[in-house]
Amino acid sequence: MPLRFALLFSLLLNMGLSYGQGIPNGNFSQQYSTADGIVLPSNFRVRAKTITYHKYDPNTGRNESGSGHFDTQGKEIATGYFYGFYDASGKQPEYLSVRPGDKFECTIYYKMDAAFHQSKGSAVYLQALFFNDGTARVRPQAQVDSKRSSTFDPQNPQQWYALRYTFEVPKEVSHMGIGVYFKGNGKVWLDEFSLKQLDEPNDTEDLVANEFSLDAVPFSPMVQIVSDQNDRMQQALENYEERNKAKGTHLADSLWTLRESNCHPQIRLTANIASAVFNSKKLYPKGSAMHQKALNALDWLMANQEANGSFLWYPSTECDRPVKDEGSLMYEGSIALMALRDGFLASDQQQERERLYQAAKRFCDYLLTTSPQANTNFNGFALWALSNFITLKPDAPGMEVYADKSWSFFKHIERQQTRAGNWPDFHNKHVYYHAIITRGIASLYLAQEKLQLFNAEQALRLKKSSYRAVNYLLAQIETAEGDLRKHPDIDTQTVKSPFALEVVLLALEFPELSTSEKRHLEALSALLTNFSIMSTQGHEIAALGRYLDFKGK
Repeated sequence: MPLRFALLFSLLLNMGLSYGQGIPNGNFSQQYSTADGIVLPSNFRVRAKTITYHKYDPNTGRNESGSGHFDTQGKEIATGYFYGFYDASGKQPEYLSVRPGDKFECTIYYKMDAAFHQSKGSAVYLQALFFNDGTARVRPQAQVDSKRSSTFDPQNPQQWYALRYTFEVPKEVSHMGIGVYFKGNGKVWLDEFSLKQLDEPNDTEDLVANEFSLDAVPFSPMVQIVSDQNDRMQQALENYEERNKAKGTHLADSLWTLRESNCHPQIRLTANIASAVFNSKKLYPKGSAMHQKALNALDWLMANQEANGSFLWYPSTECDRPVKDEGSLMYEGSIALMALRDGFLASDQQQERERLYQAAKRFCDYLLTTSPQANTNFNGFALWALSNFITLKPDAPGMEVYADKSWSFFKHIERQQTRAGNWPDFHNKHVYYHAIITRGIASLYLAQEKLQLFNAEQALRLKKSSYRAVNYLLAQIETAEGDLRKHPDIDTQTVKSPFALEVVLLALEFPELSTSEKRHLEALSALLTNFSIMSTQGHEIAALGRYLDFKGK
């Protein structure tokens, strides 16, 4: 039976988590009720000044007795939380003993008043905190929030909603804590929290590790999309040119931006479009006006490279003020590096190639100073950049330092990957972000196969991780139109992803593929071009350019 309780939280927030002794196995056979007169079980702890209870019945939709809420008392972005399990004193945590690959479902019912819903950054979160051997926190924590749940109706925040999250315990995890966390300004009600372990058998390590084949697609894609991708590329470039806010300025032939003049142009949009042009060789050969504009764009990118080698991200809000955290700089700079790399490969002028190479190297030198990020898709971007840089001049002195750094990013990614091949935290279990991470791993795997960067044990780990991640992605292709399966906790409709296309194009280069697997993946690559090309960031047009490059080989 699930654990059930009603609770409301208060404003206390910095909780230090430490391990207690004798951590018990999780046992979900006991049921706790929150009817009037019954307090919360002693092995759960709430950080709260005042707790009032109500009993909500999800089967009838009624509040059976009482009324309870957490009131932030006008404090802006107040936060509160509940975590369990704790011993009878309420002081020592007794986390659940779990195994990598175990699957759980966590649920809570919630509602909020209009003030809480409308306050900045307000949300209710379900969290799982992972630890190994009772000594160290393992990131990422699994998390889902109410505002991104597909069941939440922002027009009716005062209705009861079920926030449900399923997740898999990642590698190197031995214990797990569970909790509910919220922030906002107003009132929020919470009830009927439950945690249950799903009865799904785990694959053995040997079974998964020995399956080096790409066959996880749930159907056979035999029909190629017949639309002319060259026409789509030309139309997209014309649209970007028409909408370019730099028209009529001295930057008209140097970049693309959809922002007004008071906003700094995004690095990523110009870099992505430049990559698309360089990879569309038949459409925009050397000497063409568009090819020259892409070269000019590289000059603009290099002029905007920081002294430390990074490239700054200018968000859509406060668009003239850059964000400088490491994760954002990994994201932005990796896209800029790929444009430099594509320009390098497209050029036959030694002086120009060296200039582009040195700019790419400066960014990779910046990556040497960074650390793996809690949000794994940032690490996927860094891995993508380093892997592609290493292959430009593999015999250049000092390449081993970039290989070593790429391995440090990979280890962090691998540690969080489940046996199924995905990453369990809320952000990256979305197939869109899963593809970003997988693209980085697949790029390093191909670099390893070409250059033998690592020892045999490392090479096998990289191979396992690559195949698991790619097969997980392929299993998400839901229809013969190339739509990706929506996530029940996140999406309201099927997903289309340019990064999924890029993963399939990389997987086509895996050396172990059979002829039938290659045909299978090539057909899939055509299906996965089904996304709309026009966007404010340019990921789609860059992916289409790489598809055209693949088809032109």
